[in-house]
Amino acid sequence: MWTAAECLTCLVTIAYEILHTSTSDPYLHLRGMKKTYEILKEFTIGDLPTEIANKIYRMIINLTQNQDPFKEIKKQSNTLAKVAIDRIQEHVLASQDPCKRLCNALSAAVAGNVIDFGTAGHSIELNMDYFEQMYHQITTEGFAIDHSARLFEALSKAKEICYLADNAGEIYFDWFLLNEIKSRGVKTIFVVKGAPISNDATLEDVNDPIFQEVATKIITTGTNALGVSLSEISQELRDYLQNVDFILAKGQSNFETLFYYHKEFTKKPIYFIFRTKCTCIATFIGQTIGKNIVLQKKL
Repeated sequence: MWTAAECLTCLVTIAYEILHTSTSDPYLHLRGMKKTYEILKEFTIGDLPTEIANKIYRMIINLTQNQDPFKEIKKQSNTLAKVAIDRIQEHVLASQDPCKRLCNALSAAVAGNVIDFGTAGHSIELNMDYFEQMYHQITTEGFAIDHSARLFEALSKAKEICYLADNAGEIYFDWFLLNEIKSRGVKTIFVVKGAPISNDATLEDVNDPIFQEVATKIITTGTNALGVSLSEISQELRDYLQNVDFILAKGQSNFETLFYYHKEFTKKPIYFIFRTKCTCIATFIGQTIGKNIVLQKKL
């Protein structure tokens, strides 16, 4: 496990930021922080931070009666990202080498993973220049853990995969990878959250023909839990996770939940795609903050 005492500091910071995003009422800020500390009293070294974060998010939703505090941020992220991908499209699709083109699509997907408002200490600029620069930076840096060749081979044999989305805005950068998968004749089940949590993508965020073009089917997790919650996901998603050829999982929350509970969810391989933003997770996989990851996990 990568859980450490510093996770408590991260969770407190996240709670403080969510409270201020949810309401301007200082009395609710204070009540929310007190309730956060009560939740954290139960934290143990064996707990997943995502599970504790879910409790904090839901407590704040109930306290402030703000069901989607990140709604405007998500809209802004989607609007800017949709324009930004037009800027990088020529570069992503330029190569005639299918392996190189897949790596470019993976770089775009990792670039989108910086659009994260739920990780303490991580900040981004919501502007198109930043997104474009991040993509080119990642193509230059490459992947610190690079299992892209394994993914390329797996796609050549696959018939259907499950793609677990992460954040609003980020989903537009996933389009290139979804398109590459479709071009190989592979069906994709594209999965978003069942209800708002943090700036994670929901059905409202994928209500754009651009996603229907590349995804065979769009479903939800059936819940607003971060990552993939073993106890809360829908039976529909559970069936897909068990029956597709493999799973692509975007972001650190999906990494946290699926890496730890892999065998409880599925016996299929999982490819994790993200940029390290958490010291504990980065250290766990032998990396540092700001590294680009394409990691295959087998049982």
